[in-house]
Order: sequence, then C-alpha cells, then structure tokens
Amino acid sequence: MVTTVTLNPMLDKTIYVDRLRHGEITRAAKREMVPGGKGINVARQLTRFSVESVATGFMGGEIGEMVERFLDEEGVRHDFVHIKDCTREGITIFETTTGISTGIFEPGHQVSPLESELLKEKCERLLEKSEWLVLSGSTPYGELDFFYKALIEKANRTRCRVVLDSYGNAFKLGVGAKPFMVKPNLKEFEQTFGVRLNSESAILEQLEWLETSGVSLAILTETEKPFYVRYLGRRWRVTPPAIHMVNPVGSGDAFVAGTIFGILQQWDLERTIRFATAAGAVNASRWAVVDVSVQEAESLAPKVVLEAI
Repeated sequence: MVTTVTLNPMLDKTIYVDRLRHGEITRAAKREMVPGGKGINVARQLTRFSVESVATGFMGGEIGEMVERFLDEEGVRHDFVHIKDCTREGITIFETTTGISTGIFEPGHQVSPLESELLKEKCERLLEKSEWLVLSGSTPYGELDFFYKALIEKANRTRCRVVLDSYGNAFKLGVGAKPFMVKPNLKEFEQTFGVRLNSESAILEQLEWLETSGVSLAILTETEKPFYVRYLGRRWRVTPPAIHMVNPVGSGDAFVAGTIFGILQQWDLERTIRFATAAGAVNASRWAVVDVSVQEAESLAPKVVLEAI
C-alpha cells in the first residue's frame, strides 16, 4: 500500500470567464471543483493506476467535507484527521478568449498541537501496512516544518520507502532524514538552498550532493524542459515528449505516481522514468488533473528520451 500525506490540502476551484475585467462584475460561464493538494493528487493518480493507496493529512470544515465527498466519488480511499479550522480554497480564473489563468490561494489552516499529534499517530499506524510513504506539498505554517522529517525517520525504521516532494525548510529538514526519493523542481531547490542551477554541471553537482546525503533516487525537474535523474551513481538527462501544453498542474504528482507504479511493477529504472515522464506529459496535455491511464502513459513512453551522462 502507498500512504500519501498532505498537510495543506485545498478545494481546487476553476472559474471560466471570457475575459476578466478588473473593477467590474464578471459573469462566469462554468465552474469546476476538484480535490487539491500534491499528496492527494498522487493518491488520485495511483487510484487511476489501480494501485492500493490511502490519502491522509488534515481536513476541516465544510470545505473539507466537500473535498472528502469528491474523493469518495472518485473512489480514492482517505483517512484524514479532522481539525477545527477550515480547509482552504484555491481559485483559478481561466480566460477562455486569451488562455490566461490567474490563481488565488487562501492561506493554510491552523492546526493545534493535539491535532498534529493525532496525525502523527495515524501515519505511524498506516506505516505498518505501507510499502511507500509520499510526503508532498507545502506545510501550512512554519511550526509544522518538522513533520516530514519525523515521519521519514519513522518510515526508515520500518523499511518503508519515502518520496519527499516539497520545498523550503520542510524539504531541507526532510532531506537530512534520508528519504528514498526526492523530486523538487529547479526553482524550488534554488530557493530552498540558495544556489543557482543555471548549468548542467551545477545541477549534476547538487544531485551528487543529494546522493551523498543519503537520497537513493534524486530528480530535479523543470516543467517541460529536459531534467536530470541520479540513482546509485548513475545519471540521466531526460527529455519529455513534445506536447501541446494545456495545464501543467498535477504533472509532477502524476510523475511521482508513475515512478511508484513502475517500481512496484519491478521495471528497471529507465523504463520506470520513461513511464513516469509520459504520465506527467499526458497530464499536462489536457485540463483534467491526474486522470492518466496506464495505457495512455505507456503509449507515450517511447517518445521520452533518456541519455546516460
């Protein structure tokens, strides 16, 4: 089983308008709502791949109830800690005439020490039944930055593989606990560690540092551009297939789910990375988020280019 943890989930709402006019009333043509949050997205994509998974984290208020209802409708198993504060909303306004989207995300919820301890205990119970633990996304505020680190240390003692896909202090602390896999994007990594990754040699140097820090599978991505992978001393430059990009949201989460899927299938790493990259590309080629089938990813995987470097 795969357990995913989302500390800062949200209801992802998209509003479609012909054009946003500042200072005026704008009538929307339609509205869509889906569960949001990186760990939740990984669980949604794993469910699409028919991989047993459970999404946990914090969830609260009427918005939290809506998120859980949408997950039920998708058949995504979940087991959240319910908190007093309300889960946030993320609103994207999409202009159909220009293709421009504008996002507004509410601040994260507040969590009490008791609620934090309840989630820690829940995760520890889920770890007993899990082969993988996915820690994805931001923390709602700085006092929770330690949370990922504590879970990684616990998971390592149970021999559960951990994927860490975050940024900022939570990521920095988490890397120190030696997760199996990390997958930040270049901008997140630069902001977290105060480095400039403006050349291939600089990227490879940081991948080597991640490996020496105890990370087995280190990946640094950059949207649709070529990205870099390091695993047990081996290095690859990966070029995603050319697509017409529609919506990149969730592509990194589809990639994480695809990587876990490939490893669970006992594929070699190159086949796994091709499949995961293709899953992310299919996701980016349409507006729907983390709704990629195994067949769609496999059909695009041969167009992914891997170069050993």
